[in-house]
Amino acid sequence: MRVIKDLKKKYKEAEKVSNVWGKIHEKSKEIDKKRKEAEDAHRKIQKTAEESQKMHEDMISSSKEVEELKTKEEEAFKKFVEFKTRFNEVNEKLKVKLGELNNIKAEVDKQMKTKKQKKEFKQQEILKSKEQDIEEKIKSGKKLTTEDLLIFQNSKDF
Repeated sequence: MRVIKDLKKKYKEAEKVSNVWGKIHEKSKEIDKKRKEAEDAHRKIQKTAEESQKMHEDMISSSKEVEELKTKEEEAFKKFVEFKTRFNEVNEKLKVKLGELNNIKAEVDKQMKTKKQKKEFKQQEILKSKEQDIEEKIKSGKKLTTEDLLIFQNSKDF
């Protein structure tokens, strides 16, 4: 009986140890499960961090491009202002020159008109003198040339 009692005690102790081993085994499974979840979460975080880093690098690159474009824009605007100023100066000079040209043209037109009037007046005088010559030829009974007839005819049209 003593042996049985000893064996029962050992069995109970072994059962306790077995329970502890069972608990350890369960805890080990839970730890493995938690470790796997932690590794999965860690991988997700690393992936998100990589994506975030790429986005950050893209944003920095875009920011640099924007800065370069701003610099180019400022240079282009300065050139635009410079050319606009030069254009305005040239345009003002052009306006002055056009004004002078218009004045000169008006003077030339006036002179041309005066010259034309003088020429017409001279032609009228010549026609009148030829007309008087023709009338004298008619009165005196002299022969009229074709030119005389044309001149006489044109003078009557006026």
